[in-house]
Amino acid sequence: MPLGKRVAVGSDDLYLSARVAKEFLESNGFEVIAMGSLKTGKPEPWPEVGREVGEAVSSGIADWGVVVCYTGTGVSIAANKVKGVRAALCNDPETARGARLWNDANVLAMSGRLVTDIMAKEILNSWISVQEPERGEIDNIAKLSLYEEGKRKAKVAVIVIDMLNDFVTGRLGSDRAASLVPRLSIFLEKARNAGATVIYATDSHIPGIDKELKRWGEHAIRGTKGSEIVEGLKPKEGDIIVPKRRYSAFFMTDLDLILREIGADTLILTGVSTDICVLHTAADAFYRGYKIIVPEDMVESISEEGQKLGLKRMEELYGALVVSSEQALRLIEAPDPRA
Repeated sequence: MPLGKRVAVGSDDLYLSARVAKEFLESNGFEVIAMGSLKTGKPEPWPEVGREVGEAVSSGIADWGVVVCYTGTGVSIAANKVKGVRAALCNDPETARGARLWNDANVLAMSGRLVTDIMAKEILNSWISVQEPERGEIDNIAKLSLYEEGKRKAKVAVIVIDMLNDFVTGRLGSDRAASLVPRLSIFLEKARNAGATVIYATDSHIPGIDKELKRWGEHAIRGTKGSEIVEGLKPKEGDIIVPKRRYSAFFMTDLDLILREIGADTLILTGVSTDICVLHTAADAFYRGYKIIVPEDMVESISEEGQKLGLKRMEELYGALVVSSEQALRLIEAPDPRA
């Protein structure tokens, strides 16, 4: 396949070759998604780095990847455990060129010990110089897919959290929440068409009883206009509504049971507020073993500070994949890399 511009680059330590690869790609117009040590600034387990980069490529989050460990062998083995990944260990330019030309490799593995800064650039130049595999190898490359067993699509549910009148235009509303409505409406329609189940998790409070009301004042009181889903995001046929009385969409609700009954294993979280109800829902999803995806342009907080804090905590504490809405939609169609 032609090389795209989104590249997942991961390393199990801060090797010079890994840092140079990241800088080289960025300087040449590629969008780099840093993973492993390049993201955390500290050593990370090589199996996790290889898997993370492999899953990013398999799911469509990245078009291709680069992985680095001491020998380059471990991360290449780990990446190749992910379905759809063809990782090649290349410590010289000609091997890199051949991996693209004859094998259509989509993850480049390099040794942090052997590859110098100059060699890393030469390897990457050779790799990106090949846009398409040699035509005579197409049939051989296609055979690799036949060797993969058990490929399946992830079952995805989109959770729409608290997109209610009171949180959009009411007493707890904001311009940021209101701006989310039109773009979320488009996203939900595309998600439905792609086969995702849409579930609305909606505050539905009982006056005089729910403790949240003491913290925030009366809002989303059951049966009132404020507790209704905002115009522009009304549920469609086949959508599900799950009332809730706490921040988390899971706490004392039917959400987990519904998700298990429909076979969902991957959740795309949308709505408000990023640093409160979305964050607490992500925590409970993590505790229950769901894969969590958060499109950063499909969630909102009342402030930019709250937005950044919520996204950071979901990513760091609960392993959420924070992506764009475009990338999230591609994930709905992608085969599950864990299958």
